[in-house]
Amino acid sequence: MGATPSAFKLVAYAPSHAPAAAELHSLVLPISPSTLDQQLRLPAVASLTETAVIEGRSVGLLDIRTTDGERFSLRLFVDPRFQRMGLGSRLLGRAVSSASSRFPGATVRATLRDEDDAALKWAQRRGFEEYARSISMSRELPEDAQELESAAEAARERAGVTIEQWLSTSNGDDWRWLTDLLSGCMSGSLHSGVGKVNEEMARYLVPYPEGVLVAFRDDRQVGMASIAPEGPSSWYSWFTGVLPEARGKGVAVALKAGALALARRQGAEVMRTNNDVLNLPVIGLNETLGYRREPGLRRLHASISDVRAEGR
Repeated sequence: MGATPSAFKLVAYAPSHAPAAAELHSLVLPISPSTLDQQLRLPAVASLTETAVIEGRSVGLLDIRTTDGERFSLRLFVDPRFQRMGLGSRLLGRAVSSASSRFPGATVRATLRDEDDAALKWAQRRGFEEYARSISMSRELPEDAQELESAAEAARERAGVTIEQWLSTSNGDDWRWLTDLLSGCMSGSLHSGVGKVNEEMARYLVPYPEGVLVAFRDDRQVGMASIAPEGPSSWYSWFTGVLPEARGKGVAVALKAGALALARRQGAEVMRTNNDVLNLPVIGLNETLGYRREPGLRRLHASISDVRAEGR
């Protein structure tokens, strides 16, 4: 197509860009337009979100943001048909300029598909290094909802818990309460690149409040799960966690089984998730529930001061 970097017009992100942006994002990690739009419009200490457009078509997305001034998350996607034309470098240059002007000592983190060697080399030439990997997993849902609910009920009985949808509890739609629960569930567990747990993080991990399940034992919350529809028939498990004192007692199994049943009731045909490669207990748990492994993700990071928009 022969386009040059200057041929692409960069415009401020608008909700109307979400469908095209979500399609690009899903080349790395499946996401729906509604989830992506919600996440891109979350409050941040500093952020820059732009769309690259050529001939009226959205072909690139840049989003770099921080909620604490210490870590920036970077999303940079370019339509494969318009790669190797300098657009990625232009977007990265915009990201570096924006981040370094506010927090020059911060780190920036990004995610690539595990098998995308070309993207990895592109990032490495620009100063990024790999610091973690995650395994992608999927679980097809051929069972009917009642069969999955029966399995979930058995898991709840074994764990000695009840599970309710968050919005139906007395604390439904109380984001401070949910943020506290999320923070407790992350305590001492392995979540690569996670910073301070705040309400912005909670809203990021809960794009679909109707998909939040809370586990209770003796009327006290002990765990939670967050799932959301991220495709016509595909759902994604954004988070499952249990408070430290309640771990090892089947609560996570009960939450995951309940999540499968909830998704199936709402028409899901497949559930997807990602877990750090070092989180062997959760990976094994998923496999016992019928998940299968797929190509995963690489987590990269760099100091803002070390990132080069143009690679060697």
